Amino acid sequence: MPPGSAPLPSQAVRAQLNLLSAAFRRTLPARLAELEAAWLRLNVESSAEAAAELRNVAHSLVGSAGTFGMPELGDAARPIDLALAPVVAAQQGAPADLIASLAPIVGALQTQLRHHSGQA
Repeated sequence: MPPGSAPLPSQAVRAQLNLLSAAFRRTLPARLAELEAAWLRLNVESSAEAAAELRNVAHSLVGSAGTFGMPELGDAARPIDLALAPVVAAQQGAPADLIASLAPIVGALQTQLRHHSGQA
């Protein structure tokens, strides 16, 4: 093996990763529903709890999408996670201007979720 190169995963490991990726893909319709419910709640009440709920949905996608071969899904979720992190850390409600700025970003994430779950 050349210096600095990583060993290739075995066929068994690749097969297991493919199974896990397929299982993750099957969760995407439920994750889309969670995202939509959290987004609606944030728009209705803009509470700290609503902000945390939306951030948790986004954060989960950031952490798992790339692992399962969908980096653009994680990239679409990341701005939501980052924008809401300080709001959640301060345990305050989300300001109206922040919520408004998230609208197109949430829309883009919804599109990515639909695409990757075969609903597009």
